[in-house]
Order: sequence, then C-alpha cells, then structure tokens
Amino acid sequence: MDEAAARAHVAARLRVAAGPATRLTGGKINHVFRVAVPGSSVVLKHSPPHLASLPAVALDPIRADFEARALRFAETRADRRVRCPRLLDQVGPTLILEDLGDAPALDGWLAAGGDPALVARLGAWLRGLHADATAPLDINRDIQAVRLTVQYAEIGPLLARAGHADAAALGAVALALGRRFLGGGPVFLMGDLWPPSVRVSAEGSLQVLDWEMSGRGHLAQDLGHLLAHLWMGATRQGLPVAAQAAFLQGYGPLDPQDAAQTAAHFACELLVRVLGPFQAGSPYDGLPVAHPAVQAAVAVAAAALKTGRLPAP
Repeated sequence: MDEAAARAHVAARLRVAAGPATRLTGGKINHVFRVAVPGSSVVLKHSPPHLASLPAVALDPIRADFEARALRFAETRADRRVRCPRLLDQVGPTLILEDLGDAPALDGWLAAGGDPALVARLGAWLRGLHADATAPLDINRDIQAVRLTVQYAEIGPLLARAGHADAAALGAVALALGRRFLGGGPVFLMGDLWPPSVRVSAEGSLQVLDWEMSGRGHLAQDLGHLLAHLWMGATRQGLPVAAQAAFLQGYGPLDPQDAAQTAAHFACELLVRVLGPFQAGSPYDGLPVAHPAVQAAVAVAAAALKTGRLPAP
C-alpha cells in the first residue's frame, strides 16, 4: 500500500474528504500512514503478507485481526494513566486507528530527562494485563513461528560468529525456548513491548501502541523484550539505569521459571539487535563483531542464557 491508496481507503471507509497521507517510520512489521481528515488525523495500518521491512519473510496478515481484538479488549482496560488507540475501522488486513499524536517514545523521553519512576507504572499495568482473565487468549502462531525462525533459531549461529565458546550449547537453550513459546502460554501478551511502542504524553500518561503481535503466551516475552531495550538504551544511549529496576519493581515478583525464561528472552532479543537481522536501527547499527561494545553485549547475553538470570541493572 502506498500513500495514495491509504488516503483513498480512509476517504471511502470514513466517508470524509481525506487529506494528505504520510508514511510513518519506525515499525518493521506493517505499513503505517498518518492521514489527515477534517479537524484531525487518523492512522492507517496495513498488514502485508510478509514483514514490511523484510519482504522475503512471509507473515500472515491475520495479525491485523489479533491487533483489532486486542485494541477492543484494551479499550475496556484503559484509564487516564495508560491508554491505547481506539479502533475506528477494519477491513481485512487494514485498520484505521485513532491518532494519539506525536508524543515521544519511552526511550527518547527517558533520554531527555524523564523520571524513570514512571516506568514502574508500565510494569504494574503489564502485570494487570497478564493477570486479566477476560483477555482474548488465542495463540498468535504465525508470529511465534517467525520469531522461532528469525530469532531463537539464530542465536547459536550468532554466538558462533561472535566467537563464543559455548555457542552450540547456548543456541540449543534459545531454540528450546522458542519451541516452547510456539505452543502459547498462560497469559495475554502485548507481544511487542519495546520503547517505540510506548509513548509518554505531555500530561505524563502512557500510550501503548502496536498490538499485532499480541496473543496467548509466556510473560517472559513481554518482560525480557522491554528489558533488553532498556539495557541497550542505558548502555549506548544515556537512558537511566534506574528504568530497568523501576519496571521490574512495578511488575512485581517472578517465580523461578518465569525469571529464567525472562532472562533467556532478554538474551535472544539483545543478540538479534546487536548482531542479527534487527541490528539496523538499533544502538549497535553498523558496529562490527569485533567492536568492544558488541563483544560486551554478547557476553551479557551469553551469561543470561547460561545462568537464567538478568544482568544487574
């Protein structure tokens, strides 16, 4: 879908005189546009049958249905402190969403001096999401299958490329984790919890976007995912280290299995951002394997996989 098609779709579905459409950047999964409508704007999100950023990787457009259901559910849980965009329309793989504006992403907000204590609120909200028995609990099998292929199955080769002595054994740990996650789990996941999916409004409320990876799974994927990005941000972009501790404090205690799985997913997310297919746009973009920052991150990831423990903030 291009800008002209996005504008035409909004005009036809909302029956308004749609203005210019602007492609939004940052996401890797879908095509996303901001489209002007009288007095405001909306966001159009189109899910192609592949990763938008990696057309060679097939991905079922059914992810748009997962996002639509998640947004309907999230709207029932919204409050003035944490909210999500309202779903305005859906036609197959194309959604029209409320435009929440240009609030800064969580990492940019923290880097600009935002109080890391706010991240505890995000942790508490996530705990409530995971515990909500009314949530839609379908397994997002296609998303998990892609993750198994492009993330968990790649950990052994990535560690080998980095020269790590335990590459094969740690790769087997990651692969077993991905296979376990493929079967779903006991909680409702947001599924894509990283700083660009969390915005902070001028009033200090949190906005949680991008729900196409939601579905039934293991809480480790939400926790480990955000913690990996907070760790990278603290290491490479000046984010406060306290944000990691605040998030975990807000979420609350983990049982030993969840803690170990969180550490393992943290490691897998860190490695694909440091060395793998998602290095582009990460704080490690363009750094060679031998770079000290890359080697330090590899050591942290390998330790988390080996011990089942997160690094100390």
